[in-house]
Amino acid sequence: MAVKERTIETLVEAVRKVSNSLDLDDVLDTIFDSLKELIDYSAAVICIIDTRSNTVYELKTSGYPPDSVGQDFLASGVGIIGWVLENGHGEIINDVKTDTRYVKARA
Repeated sequence: MAVKERTIETLVEAVRKVSNSLDLDDVLDTIFDSLKELIDYSAAVICIIDTRSNTVYELKTSGYPPDSVGQDFLASGVGIIGWVLENGHGEIINDVKTDTRYVKARA
């Protein structure tokens, strides 16, 4: 199956699953599961941004030890997440460990 077709199929399935649940944890788990089908990640964070205060809040993590992702990790100007917050657009990074903005949050 072509990558584009697989991506569309995965997204359609994720939307179907999300529309069947109003439970935030279930929805976030579905997002992680669907993302894992498309990208072989070892850790991920789902965050929301309060645009009034420019503050990032963690909703859920995958692959991180408990309490390893905190406000310091998500602060504006700190790490890749902080860079995205300051610059207003996302970025795809193939290997975060080689990026100078990388902040180690797990052993």
